[in-house]
Amino acid sequence: MSVPDAPPTAGVDHLVVLAADLASARPAGARRWFDMDDPALQAQVARHGPQLIHCAASGVHLQSLALEHPQAATLRAACAAIGVAHCVPVRAAQTPQLVARLSTSHGDTTLTSNA
Repeated sequence: MSVPDAPPTAGVDHLVVLAADLASARPAGARRWFDMDDPALQAQVARHGPQLIHCAASGVHLQSLALEHPQAATLRAACAAIGVAHCVPVRAAQTPQLVARLSTSHGDTTLTSNA
């Protein structure tokens, strides 16, 4: 993730967003990181939608998460279909991107995904 407006002491080294592709094949016995194969976690995500599962930095709070995409209308429809359209805005943009606004002990910062 890039942090264009954050000073080096912003308190956030990086943000990792993981999404499990439950249909993908993997070797027998292999597990995904961060308990993505845990049935209880999968049920929680199914009930409540995408969510922050683990944050290693203390004092960091997600203020907002937005998506940017060339096919914004299609992505908006997909977000509506999974029940997150009310909390994840989608904006039209030339390249796909995630935009996370965080509040840290060193002030607010914005993280954007690398295209």
